[in-house]
Amino acid sequence: MFRIAEKIAQKEGYNYLVTGENLGQVASQTLDNLTACNKAVKINIFRPVLCNDKVETINLAKKIGTYDVSTEPTEKCPFLPKYPATRASVEEIEQEEQNLDTDKMVKEAVKSAKLIHLWYFLRKSLFSKSDFDGKYPS
Repeated sequence: MFRIAEKIAQKEGYNYLVTGENLGQVASQTLDNLTACNKAVKINIFRPVLCNDKVETINLAKKIGTYDVSTEPTEKCPFLPKYPATRASVEEIEQEEQNLDTDKMVKEAVKSAKLIHLWYFLRKSLFSKSDFDGKYPS
């Protein structure tokens, strides 16, 4: 996922990724796994809600207008393991990836991705037109 997001960020001219990951929210969101994920990409990753509890994160999503889109049903990833690793190592990941055509998978995912700009949500929920002299950032 980060490789896909990194390619989209490069294409759109963004220098960072911002995620809604929350430490321990799901079994696979451990410090070891987050560290391994960071090593898969060169782009900086910000995790502003990493240490929030679930209620704080939900309330923030509602405030900035992203809650509805975050709860929409999505296609299940066919690669999700039944028992996710909680202490992934980069070496193990790289070994498993040798069995996949990751470049092709990333290209196909980027091609079919739907881009939603966060400004759309922020400007509708946090800011008034007067904050930008009547003009919203693009």
